[in-house]
Amino acid sequence: MALYGLEDGVTAGSRQALAGAAQMFARLDTLNRRLKNELAEPLRMGIGIHVGEAIVGVMGPPKAPLLSAIGDNINIAARLESQTKEFDCPLVVSADLLARVGIDTSSFAKHKVTVKGREAPIDVFAISDLEAIKSIEGSPAPS
Repeated sequence: MALYGLEDGVTAGSRQALAGAAQMFARLDTLNRRLKNELAEPLRMGIGIHVGEAIVGVMGPPKAPLLSAIGDNINIAARLESQTKEFDCPLVVSADLLARVGIDTSSFAKHKVTVKGREAPIDVFAISDLEAIKSIEGSPAPS
C-alpha cells in the first residue's frame, strides 16, 4: 500500500498515485526484460487506486514505527486491486480519482463494481493501456 496526497492535497496526490503506478509498471517491464531467459512467463502485477479520506497514523514499536491507514477508502482500493484479476488488466482506478485528475476516460472500459461492505456499487475503469497514465505529472514518491 502507498499513500499519496497527505501533504500536497487530493488532486496532486491523485496525480502522484498514477505516476507511481506508471513507474512501478515501467520497473516491472525492466525486471521482466532482465529475467526473460529465466522465467517461463513474465511477472505481472495488479494495482487498484482510489481516492478519499482515511484515518492515518503511526503505529508500532518506538524503534520501528509504521505509517498506517484504515477506513472505507482503504478497503475500496484493496478491492480494486483484486478486480485487476477479474478484468484481466494491470490497473483498476476509481472514476472519482480519474475525474479529479482530468484524464480522458473514453478509451477505458468502465465498470460498476460491488465492494464488500458498501451498499452502492462504485464506477471504475479497467486500464490495459498503461501509456495513458505514463504522461501524468507528479512525484511518484509516496507520502
